[in-house]
Amino acid sequence: MDYLPASVQHWLDGPIDPHAQRRLESASQLVLGALTAIAFLVSYAASSVLLGLEVFAVGVLAFALVIVPPWPLLSVQPITFLPVRKTPLKLE
Repeated sequence: MDYLPASVQHWLDGPIDPHAQRRLESASQLVLGALTAIAFLVSYAASSVLLGLEVFAVGVLAFALVIVPPWPLLSVQPITFLPVRKTPLKLE
């Protein structure tokens, strides 16, 4: 991604720390489970599988729009990596 401007590269990078990633994974499992139950109930009540799929798809898209942007609160505890070595490592 070095060919992109720095502002676009920073926007696409979306750094996230491990603690926030675990929280988002738990939240996504909970939300997707709830969406599945809601879509099933709507589908059962309306006797329409297509309506249930539409409810689930709209819920997934709305949830993705909420969690996909690189929110600043998701990179509170970033991982710091070691710097790159300038000289090659000598193996003897």
